[in-house]
Amino acid sequence: MITPVRFYGNYAKNNEEVIEIPSWVNEPYRKQRQQRINSMPKEDVFIPKNKTSNRSKNSSKTNKNILTAKQLAAIGAATLAMAGVVLIPTTRNGSKEQNEPSSSAVSIAPIEEPETTVEIVPPQPVETVEEKYNIPNFAINLSDEQKASLEDFMLNWEENKDIYEQVESQTNVPAELIAAIHWRESGGNFNAYLHNGTKLGETLDTINGPKVFYSWQDSAVDALTNYNANPENIIQDDFQSYCDYAEHYNGMGYSKYHDMKSPYVWAGTDNYVSGKYVQDGSFDPNTIDRQLGVAVMLKTLFEEEE
Repeated sequence: MITPVRFYGNYAKNNEEVIEIPSWVNEPYRKQRQQRINSMPKEDVFIPKNKTSNRSKNSSKTNKNILTAKQLAAIGAATLAMAGVVLIPTTRNGSKEQNEPSSSAVSIAPIEEPETTVEIVPPQPVETVEEKYNIPNFAINLSDEQKASLEDFMLNWEENKDIYEQVESQTNVPAELIAAIHWRESGGNFNAYLHNGTKLGETLDTINGPKVFYSWQDSAVDALTNYNANPENIIQDDFQSYCDYAEHYNGMGYSKYHDMKSPYVWAGTDNYVSGKYVQDGSFDPNTIDRQLGVAVMLKTLFEEEE
């Protein structure tokens, strides 16, 4: 049986006995080992502890970044502690493992952020112009002439809105409704009576007797408050009450004697086809009112304001 022998320098170890080996036996192995060392990169050269070299003496100066295993372990533990992880050494008690906190361990509790409550508000349905102003369903059918008139009406509203609002403050009749009635009576002429379009300064025959006005605003206040229509019946932002006021302002002959909707209100919509009082007390069923109805002007104003 061949007993294995391992070489260490110029000695061989066989079990517990040390056998001195002649140098010529170990010399080939020494040369091979030295050749392998010489072929390795400089930084990977192994230097035995029992030998000294310039590198080992100056290692503390040149290799400042070399850390021991304990230092690496300490750095790792500190990093985990900063992240809120506490290392607890594990000890064995019989067949079970127990985790015991170390007295030297530093525990860094994670920073608790304050709880934030997010209130989820369900989306509210968008209110349409028709819903907001109680506008019934109707279609607007305008001729080219009526379309041009509607554009002029909107320009008149933008330019004279302040005047209509001043009259509103004196009568409680909405400014939009006053503007629509003014357009029906005189095409927005401030030199004519709001009552019927007669020129200012002329004598005006009314149910309350003859009157003369030299101010359009004064004539408007009289026309809106002293005759057929009652401003107290107007509901704010209610389209249908506005139209009802306009029909009373013009006269109830269409609904009372002809069972039809007034063209004063509904001309230019699918609620009106034909029929018109061409003069006081004279109704022609074939005549078509080609002016803009109050309903068209009011709805357009409400949509523009929204």
